[in-house]
Amino acid sequence: MTNPTHPEVPADLAEEVAGAQVRLLYRNAFTGAVVNACTSSLLVWLQAQGSLSEAALPWLIAMLLISTARVFLAALYTRSTRAGDGSTLWRNAFVVGVGLSGAGWMATIFIFMPDGDPVHQFATALVLAGLAAGAVPILSAVLNAYYLFISLTLVPAAVFFFLAGDITSIIIGLLTLIMTIGLLQSARFLNQTLIETLVLSAERARLAAKLESANTEIGQHNAQLRSEIEERRIAQLESLKAKDAAEAANRAKGEFLANMSHEVRTPMNAIMGMAEIALETELSADQRHYLEVIDKSSRSLLGILNDILDSSRIDTGRLRLEIVPFEPRVVLEDIAAPMRHEAHTKGLALRVFIGDDVPRWLMGDPGRVRQVLWNLIGNAVKFTSQGEVVISLTGEPVGDERSRIRLSVQDSGIGIARHLHAGLFEPFSQTDTSTTREHGGAGLGLNITRKLVDMMGGRLWFESDEGKGSEFSFEIEFAIAAAPADANVQREAPSESGDAQTGKHVLLVEDNPVNQDVLRTILKSADCHATVAENGMVAVARFRERRFDAILMDLHMPLLDGFDATRAIREIEAKSGTRVPIIALTADAMPETKQRCLDAGMDDYLTKPVRRATLIAALRHWVSPETRGETP
Repeated sequence: MTNPTHPEVPADLAEEVAGAQVRLLYRNAFTGAVVNACTSSLLVWLQAQGSLSEAALPWLIAMLLISTARVFLAALYTRSTRAGDGSTLWRNAFVVGVGLSGAGWMATIFIFMPDGDPVHQFATALVLAGLAAGAVPILSAVLNAYYLFISLTLVPAAVFFFLAGDITSIIIGLLTLIMTIGLLQSARFLNQTLIETLVLSAERARLAAKLESANTEIGQHNAQLRSEIEERRIAQLESLKAKDAAEAANRAKGEFLANMSHEVRTPMNAIMGMAEIALETELSADQRHYLEVIDKSSRSLLGILNDILDSSRIDTGRLRLEIVPFEPRVVLEDIAAPMRHEAHTKGLALRVFIGDDVPRWLMGDPGRVRQVLWNLIGNAVKFTSQGEVVISLTGEPVGDERSRIRLSVQDSGIGIARHLHAGLFEPFSQTDTSTTREHGGAGLGLNITRKLVDMMGGRLWFESDEGKGSEFSFEIEFAIAAAPADANVQREAPSESGDAQTGKHVLLVEDNPVNQDVLRTILKSADCHATVAENGMVAVARFRERRFDAILMDLHMPLLDGFDATRAIREIEAKSGTRVPIIALTADAMPETKQRCLDAGMDDYLTKPVRRATLIAALRHWVSPETRGETP
């Protein structure tokens, strides 16, 4: 049997790869069917709070029957003694189930959306978007299944909103279309990487079999020393090949994550930017609520993306800790301040105790310490519905120049069952599916937290019982630092006001039309005049024509990328003796990219999605008289 999605799969491996794809489909079939049933029930319940459509209950019954049929199919596959055979039949049966589910969800557009209630329409759109996003890791094993599902869910929803005609519906339709494109791109990249991994796995399995056969032959011909040496040499060569293959797979994973990050961050910049801009306009209460939901959900998605990248960087050894002086009390208060507000909205008390034995200044990585605190305190607030969260920071001297810092976060939340303790720090681990649905999250926070604490030479532990709350603690030993020379200098706080930029001329180098609109609108709100260049070659030509106060430079563009465009501009400036600030503004969030930007002659580096306040603060810094002319 040939692979219909990847004909480049070797013919001798096609059967094994196809069987592996089917196994991946059915591995999550039960969960997908349950989510399908629960979500459809919840959607009908939501409409029942208002005016229940006559078609809603028959639709719910049909969806439950489809979900039951899919569970029954998954059970048949699991119990089949020939699960390794008939991959085409099992795959086609699964795709039929996906098509029926997709058709059912497409029906929601005609059942729940036409009633005119924007809440029902938006809730239905969010459900379809969530189902489409959640189906990526499940259905990407067989790409045609995901294409079928998304064409029956998000595409009709987008068409519905476009046909509605009002501006809000058109914006939602546009966002739905952007999300559809992003999800299709992600599914395609994930499918390609998955197929490559399956091929490598099959090849490694065959290689292992060859090695085992070679070892058996060596044992049988023990007396033939020369033959044994030759066999061992061959085995070593094969092992090196396997190692090279594994390293290549790891590199492919890193490249995939980098590409995925870039592709997702580009539309995310447009979604978050437009939502932020729209929130500053005159809106009805419902419209403001919708946009706030979009903004909050976008931030959650960005957080998950950052967690995945951090986890990959740690696993591949590409994450480096910086060692600089920092104030642990300030870092803790920076995290506690926004958490107090979130706790207050839930009716919780958040208390912070800092011991007198905590040194004012320590040497370490404040950014990673802040990330650890954010994960632990954020989890405590998220999983606590009543009571309090207590944070305790203490220190213990270790000689004259070091201190062992201990932080404890205790909550009165839901707690963790004993049988779930062992796997809590595993990646993508959740306490149970009900907790996942209620509280959300990708299950990477604690895994990253543990790895960061390990990297800093500390240890992380917890105590918890179900229904009795939890207490997470860590200890890390730091060197005690002297106060930096500029410790008492008052730094200018970021402000969203654009007054300091009045009349400034900015060259915006960006090839994405949507991002051009977003950034041009932000600059206009700061009273900056933006000149757009769609690639590096046009940017250099614009720079020759006139003087700019600052340049916002995208990196990956056709004809001439941002790196070469910056070098060309710096060469022009070398002849005139001037220097304009160039700020990289890119969706490439990999750690080595910032250094490449600085090496190319740029002055600063911002990653998309970029907040309006962050962008304006960077412009204010680099176009100020005391900053102009500085070199990085």
